Amino acid sequence: MTPPVWITFLPVSPIRSLVDYQHSQKVESLSPENVKICEIEIRTASDNKRIARFTYDNYPMSSSRWGCKLNKQQIQEIGTVKDGTYLAAIYVNGIRCSNVAEFTIDSNADLSSEPVLKLVPFPLSVGQVLPNLGIIATGPNPTDSELWQSAIYFPNLFVDRIERKPIAMKWAGPDRVIQAGMQGVAIIDLENYTPAIALNESHEVWAKLGKHQSATVVIPASDTTDKNWDEITEKFYPATPPVVMLEGTVLGLDGKPAVYNVSVTLNNEKSFTTKSNSEGKYEFVNLPIGKYQLSCSPPQLGQPAFLVNDIQIREGHKEILNFDFTSNYSFSGTVSYEDGSPAVNIDVMATWEDGQTEFMNYDKTDEQGQYSISAPFETASYVGIGLSLPGYITPRQPYRNLKSGRNDVNFILKKPLGINANSTDIISNDKGSDPREFIKKNKSRWMHSLPYIDVVNSIKPESLPQLYEMLKDSQYSHDWTAIAAMICFISNDQNSVNEIIKYVQRPKDLSFDSFNVIGKSKILCWLGLIKTNQVTNILKNALTSEGAHELTKNWIDKTEDYNDTIKTKEEILGLIRGSTAIGLVHSQYPTNIRLVEQLYEQEHAKCKEKRIFTELYRQLVDAMAIRDLIKDIGMEEYLNLQGTEHNKLSPYIRKYDWHFIEIDSAEANYDIGTNFIDVNLVPEKLSFIFSDGKTLDEDWLDKVQEYFRENRPTEQEAFKLWQGIMDSNPPNQ
Repeated sequence: MTPPVWITFLPVSPIRSLVDYQHSQKVESLSPENVKICEIEIRTASDNKRIARFTYDNYPMSSSRWGCKLNKQQIQEIGTVKDGTYLAAIYVNGIRCSNVAEFTIDSNADLSSEPVLKLVPFPLSVGQVLPNLGIIATGPNPTDSELWQSAIYFPNLFVDRIERKPIAMKWAGPDRVIQAGMQGVAIIDLENYTPAIALNESHEVWAKLGKHQSATVVIPASDTTDKNWDEITEKFYPATPPVVMLEGTVLGLDGKPAVYNVSVTLNNEKSFTTKSNSEGKYEFVNLPIGKYQLSCSPPQLGQPAFLVNDIQIREGHKEILNFDFTSNYSFSGTVSYEDGSPAVNIDVMATWEDGQTEFMNYDKTDEQGQYSISAPFETASYVGIGLSLPGYITPRQPYRNLKSGRNDVNFILKKPLGINANSTDIISNDKGSDPREFIKKNKSRWMHSLPYIDVVNSIKPESLPQLYEMLKDSQYSHDWTAIAAMICFISNDQNSVNEIIKYVQRPKDLSFDSFNVIGKSKILCWLGLIKTNQVTNILKNALTSEGAHELTKNWIDKTEDYNDTIKTKEEILGLIRGSTAIGLVHSQYPTNIRLVEQLYEQEHAKCKEKRIFTELYRQLVDAMAIRDLIKDIGMEEYLNLQGTEHNKLSPYIRKYDWHFIEIDSAEANYDIGTNFIDVNLVPEKLSFIFSDGKTLDEDWLDKVQEYFRENRPTEQEAFKLWQGIMDSNPPNQ
């Protein structure tokens, strides 16, 4: 059967995941009435086993196109794809209309080792006498000359050792520099070269752009792969259509069908997002089996929002979940200061809980300090104040189980020094300390010990533009973490969020000796103090493995040589996610805190079962401890403790942390824990896990450690020593 169109098709390779997928195409003939959408089929290269076939209608068919990517829905349809080599082809009206292209997925791919220019030969298509030629470009080292996307369409070619140059070099599309670690892909028209290339012959070809040169390939390529594909295709059953596994409808605040964002997260690890259509309908297809959390909210807004927990997706079963945002109930009130003046622009937050379902909404006070919050449910489980500016003293107790219909849900705040009664502007004539001088005086302090109270009393919001510049100035590179924390302490500004995220994401800091993975990660703890919907969305996304990788993709794969404390990519991502969890606790939104609690429960169960102690778990223990400390003493007192909070946190940490002792006879590193429940022997290492209720006196732990360092006991001797600990405290010397 004659194809209605022929497309020369080249995916970029290697890629780390389908998120990085892109391809270039060249359409040889076009029948618009026949080609409106196409399908892409993917198979394993080893045995031609079909793993996916999905509709690809992201673009109208045109004579050429580069950079075609997969959207989230298509990636979701394909599902989980393991590392390996794959084949892909384009279908139109059920007929293969392209060459069969090979690409590799390698989650650990090191693009810096890829050649800058790589040629890919194609077989002759039907009616062709001169094949096309593919080229994949990988961004060169930043010290090399720039490589532009447009340039790779027009390289000089050496065909059978004779240099050929493009006749025409017309570029009508968008252009970009291919940065280091990025890739570009193009299809070269060999008919556009002079001297002309002989037809119906085999040729050796290599390409050159500036000082960059490719390896030699032979054109045309063999069509064996294409023939094998077609032979296998005849044995296939028809492709399985996408299976809807979760669907529902969304009614907006006015009770009518609404276009809202809907997302699902699998075990706090993998997220999928879609939108309801104009009829309010949404669906998810081919979801991996597992337990999900489902959320729904209006576009561009974090709230109002529904959150549904523990949705079990099962094979052969379709879940139906509808969302109704209709505002049938409401309550209102005022927020004022102790002197009776209205508190303006203050967040009032509310949460409704009903089994697996939570609903969140909020409102900001107006110039009279008034607010009103509506919801589809009658009784709010929580109504409280958000910390909108540094120094606010919030009420100790929020409202619980509040029924709608009331107009007296009022709050009284203590007014921070220098706040105008009718605005959130600082009116004090004191401009505060010069942040440069403040940094200089506190040079020995790092973010962990940077006292909040000193910052808010010394640095005023008027200094934010200066702090933004300092966060980019290389002479302050050793202080960037502290500067970023200071911005979070004194700001509630959207610009501050943007500057902090730029700092977290920028890769050029790798060139500084002071590059600090922990510092970049830990600043996410304080980002939660900036109360915006954007911050909530950023932190929620970074709480997942995929979101954490996306946030740090500019540098996450290049950092192992730049820090001594955390060695692996997995540990760094754990630190990112854990710091994000602390940021969500700092936000004090009940729903955010619930997300952290769920992730802690999952990680705790995993670590306890496998007898491991992950970086993510360490951070989640801190997050839970901080949650409890804030609950007991209030957010303001907690913030004022910064720099001295460790002693206060210790008893809370012990509630959540099943510490273990590791005795490494080679390195003599010790992590003294508090709960002995098991003895686990592994090669060259003895791990002790303490049981509930058995505590160790810290006064003599140093003596125990000194004994191990000086005597370096064998595993058997170490075991006997710790048996003595079980019998006496302190043990016999």
